[in-house]
Amino acid sequence: MKLGDLAAGEEKQFSIPVFVSAEPGVRSMSTRLKWVEDDVEKEESTTIPIVVTSDADAAIYIDAKPSPIVVGGDHTLSITVSNVGSFKIQNVEVTLQDSPGFEIFNAQRSQYIGGLESDDFSSVQYKVRVKAAASGQYPIMVLVRYKDQSGVWVEKSEEIDVAIRTPSDVAPQNGNAGIFFLAAGIIVVAGAAYWYFRMRKKPEKHQRQ
Repeated sequence: MKLGDLAAGEEKQFSIPVFVSAEPGVRSMSTRLKWVEDDVEKEESTTIPIVVTSDADAAIYIDAKPSPIVVGGDHTLSITVSNVGSFKIQNVEVTLQDSPGFEIFNAQRSQYIGGLESDDFSSVQYKVRVKAAASGQYPIMVLVRYKDQSGVWVEKSEEIDVAIRTPSDVAPQNGNAGIFFLAAGIIVVAGAAYWYFRMRKKPEKHQRQ
C-alpha cells in the first residue's frame, strides 16, 4: 500500500479486505513500513493488534409469579438471559431500570450471572409492586452487560412490554372457580344428608317388627 507523502503530524487511513479464520480474541498482525526521510530510505517492522470480534448476542425474556400481573399486586419478575451466539460470554450482569408501571423492592438493581456458554441461559429475580393504575402494556427496560470472547465489553438495552390487568379483569375467572366449588359443596352436603336420613330410617323399621 502506497500512502504518498505525509507532512509532520499528518495521518492517513486505509483499509484492506481480509478473510478471517481465527477464533475471537486479540491477534497480532506483522507489518513492514518503508519510507524516505531527508533522502534517506528507512525501514521498520512492527506488529499491530487486531481485535477479532464474535457474534455474541444475548436474548432477554421476562416471566412473572403469580400470573397474571394485576394492578396493585406484588409479584416476582424473573428475567432470563440466554446466550444466542456461537461463543462463550463472560461477566454477564443484568440491571432492571426504573419503570413507570413498577416499584422495585430489590436493594440492588444490578445482579451478577457470570459466564454463559453458547445456547446456555440463567435467570435473576426482582420483587416488584405494580404502581400502574390502569390495565395495559407497560415497558420494562432491561440492561445486559457482558464481555465477549474477544475481550470487548458489550452493553445491550432492551425495552420489553409487560401486560398488566385490573382485578376486575381477573375476577370472572375466579368467580367461575367459586361457582364450581360452591356447586361441589352443595352436592357433598346433599349426599351426606341423604345418607344420614337413610341410616335413621333403618332402625325405626326394625323396631316395628
